[in-house]
Amino acid sequence: MVRITQIRLIDRLLLIGPPGIGKTEHIRYLAEQEAKRLGKTFVDVRRDLKRRPELVREIQQNPGKFYLYWRIVVPHVFPEDLSFPLKVEDILKYVQFIAPRELMLFTIPDIYGVMYLDEITNVARKDQESMTFSWINEKEIAWSLQLSDNVKIVAAGNPPEVSSVASTLSAPLINRMIRVYVEPPTVEEWIDYMVTRYGDGWDRRTAAFLMMFRDSLYKPPKDVSTLDSFPTPRSWTRLALLLRNELQDAPREFVEAVILGCVGDEVGAKFAAFIVKKVPRPEEVIEKPEILGNLDVEAQYLAMSAIAENIEMVLRRGERLFDYLDRTNRDLIILLFYLTPRQYRRQLLLSFRQYFENAVRDAAAFI
Repeated sequence: MVRITQIRLIDRLLLIGPPGIGKTEHIRYLAEQEAKRLGKTFVDVRRDLKRRPELVREIQQNPGKFYLYWRIVVPHVFPEDLSFPLKVEDILKYVQFIAPRELMLFTIPDIYGVMYLDEITNVARKDQESMTFSWINEKEIAWSLQLSDNVKIVAAGNPPEVSSVASTLSAPLINRMIRVYVEPPTVEEWIDYMVTRYGDGWDRRTAAFLMMFRDSLYKPPKDVSTLDSFPTPRSWTRLALLLRNELQDAPREFVEAVILGCVGDEVGAKFAAFIVKKVPRPEEVIEKPEILGNLDVEAQYLAMSAIAENIEMVLRRGERLFDYLDRTNRDLIILLFYLTPRQYRRQLLLSFRQYFENAVRDAAAFI
């Protein structure tokens, strides 16, 4: 089993792993990176064609310029959805089958892209599963459609032991793909994703909490059928965005209800108690870092999350803070790095290089 972040983009890959660990997000990220590497314009077929219908003609006229990505929820697609009969009247009367617009784009010979077949283990009808056989193996769809050789097919699903609607796949289908079991990312990888994807638009208290309680990033439910929420990287992402953007002025009771609704009662109650701790203002800690010694560990982590949101102040006058942390708690130096917005990380490392070297040396010795 490998972490989802260790996956590389290869054709006919089948990812099997629990829900909410980032399978879809990572494959999309890999597709974006491949498009960039090839010097092509990335197009999310589901999203971008709705916003810009004119892209269809541009792709048809200049396919070598584009890289397509299409997430298909397999349980929502039926064999009859892939081609439609059109009666042709000429000397020979016959029926010509035409395909949906999005699918036709992937048949253009020079087109590059990824076709992502999501929730493949949730298929209820056998004809839906069997339609994917030639789709995956020969890249042939319906009567006469042939996908471009440059299109990669990646599928993903949940194992039955973690999902009540998931089932095993038939042996012929499994044999057509490279099956890889995947597990959640590390806390550091999740934080790095949040920093890269959302910049300052998320609540860093979630990261401070997860750095302290690492096993809270993912805790599967005891039963595969449940009405109770449970923590996953996806639910933490949702919660971090809500706390930052939509819940800042909400009543405390509602905020706590949302927390429990996102990450479950056990972890949610602990997190709700964590974020209401009183901590000094960032400027106070930067000027008098000794006050960190009067805080418990949870409050120290919260204080560092607040400081990370004022990182420009740290860059201007953070010498005393780093000197104090270097003598008392180098783990907080590592925490501050992960919580710092990506655009400031290099400058932070260069400004306080010796302190970071000491912290990394300590961490390496501990490992």
